[in-house]
Amino acid sequence: MRTIVTVCLGLVLAGCAADMQWFPPGGGLYGKTVQARQAADDAKCRELGFKPETEAYGNCRLQLEQIRATERAAARTRPRTAPVMEGVEQGGKVYDSSECIGPVIMGRCKGSIIPNKAYHPTCHGAWLNGQCTGPMF
Repeated sequence: MRTIVTVCLGLVLAGCAADMQWFPPGGGLYGKTVQARQAADDAKCRELGFKPETEAYGNCRLQLEQIRATERAAARTRPRTAPVMEGVEQGGKVYDSSECIGPVIMGRCKGSIIPNKAYHPTCHGAWLNGQCTGPMF
């Protein structure tokens, strides 16, 4: 029993040490990304002629952050690639339209499929106007 407790305690301590290695107190990878972005914003505003600790410099930094927020929002609302089905009968694999080399007509790839991910669901219903009307798994 004592051996089991000692081994478990050793594993817990090793886990804590590993945690500190991968996520250092200084912020780790996330902190470095934020620092790099702030340094780039600082350099851009200085390049444009704004002096630190002025209102114009602060506005420059705020506008850069606003541009970044707008780009993130646009990326979230950008439409994903439409699904396409291989073959013409029920039970065909469903791919992204980016995986179809050739024309896509009514949701069907009329060319070749070059898969870029490992799993593609199968449509077990009718394919109607680019949508599977049955279950997909």
